[in-house]
Amino acid sequence: KGELHADAIAPLHVMCMALHGLGKLDEAVPLCVQALSVSQATRGKDDLLVATSLHDLAEVTRDQGRPQDAWQMHQRAWAIQAEQLPAQHPDRGRALNSMGSTLVQVPRYQEAAAHYQQALDEVWSRHMSDDVSSLHLPPLLSATLTNLGVVQFRLGMHKAAEHSLSESLRLQSRLSLDYYQMTAAQFSALSATRTSLAMVWAESGEAQKARDALYQEVRLCEENLGARRATTLAASLHLARVLFQSIPPSLEEAETVLRRALEACPLLKCD
Repeated sequence: KGELHADAIAPLHVMCMALHGLGKLDEAVPLCVQALSVSQATRGKDDLLVATSLHDLAEVTRDQGRPQDAWQMHQRAWAIQAEQLPAQHPDRGRALNSMGSTLVQVPRYQEAAAHYQQALDEVWSRHMSDDVSSLHLPPLLSATLTNLGVVQFRLGMHKAAEHSLSESLRLQSRLSLDYYQMTAAQFSALSATRTSLAMVWAESGEAQKARDALYQEVRLCEENLGARRATTLAASLHLARVLFQSIPPSLEEAETVLRRALEACPLLKCD
């Protein structure tokens, strides 16, 4: 009977993450709680499956707007993983990236950056060489670099942020996917990295370079995702911000960008 209950953990995990990805957080929570309960009952409180279930629940809890509660769960999970997993195990990298994202929302940016950096140094660094086949690039490697770059930008570390974001784009480009081959999630992740890099340029005194990059990004988003997608709106709003803050301000251009975004997404109710 215990083995049958244990067999339920994997499908519960998959359903929980699927609902999380769809934004159905209230439906995901009870499944995450059930997976955690089954894991503890069948494997013991210090099993690695318990740690996985805790991280799953923490991510959903964080996205419900409760990062402090999520952080407590992450810490319980990390105590298990840090003791049982080798330093370069990919699950450690996933955990550190997730913990960093929770710390961003607390917000504790310095600690978040430290977690992202630890993931890169201990787990992902050996994959960053050009000698490593693109087939073996971990999906979370570029995401961790992007997350680190965004936090470095918030901390005013513009050179470091530019380096991290540029490295993320370099690794993403090695996948050699054409836009039509990408899922919406893959394109959105790539767009978020490029948009963040453009904002670093804007704050570093390279306003024209940022403007050109963001105009291109809005165009690419409209062509590949559509005007009503949140990723497209985000690129448009960042472009408008750069136009407003340029010297002298490009108010008419900014107004045109905002009006176009509002026409595509009335009352900002985007898909």
